[in-house]
Amino acid sequence: MITGITGCILAGGKSSRYGTDKALIRIGEQTIIEKLAHELSTVFSNVMIIANASDTYPFLKYPVHSDILRNIGPLGGIHSALTHAETEKIFLLSCDLPHMTSDFIRFVAEYPSDRPITLPVTNGIIQPLCGVYSKACLQVIMDMIGQDGTHAGPHEPKKWKYSPLVLIERMKADLIDVMKTYPMYDEKIFFNINHPEDLGKIQSIML
Repeated sequence: MITGITGCILAGGKSSRYGTDKALIRIGEQTIIEKLAHELSTVFSNVMIIANASDTYPFLKYPVHSDILRNIGPLGGIHSALTHAETEKIFLLSCDLPHMTSDFIRFVAEYPSDRPITLPVTNGIIQPLCGVYSKACLQVIMDMIGQDGTHAGPHEPKKWKYSPLVLIERMKADLIDVMKTYPMYDEKIFFNINHPEDLGKIQSIML
């Protein structure tokens, strides 16, 4: 069990493309968020949920924290998770990856790195919502968003500077080509749910 990293599920998205809370979609007998919480709890001794609708997950035994900085997308979730975590590092995991496994999470979490961010890369694509972030990112996030980001409105257009990819570049993240380095890599690990038709694809994979 890893004690120096807090496992964090990022469930604060508005799911505008899917139309409902993706975390509550049932895959088999469990909701996605229940499955991911279980996977994280087998790796980390501390687990928490980052979600603005904090009363949505009373069935989970883990603490739920909302974004401190609102309306700046996933960057706000990263900031909130790092702020509330009692550990120096967090393992951030998006709530729409139903095929994520504890073995893969452990592989990334234990990857030898001295960088403030460690993330997997698949087919040349960085996976920013599945990896390790350290508290060293907090000041950089505040520098990125500036004063306007602390009072962003819900209807304001998102700015590129709020992208986690900007943070990843600034922090010189350690990027792992998991297709080459993780022996049990399976592309379905990163199959996520963005549209209702994606659920049918996931269910067919599980048959």
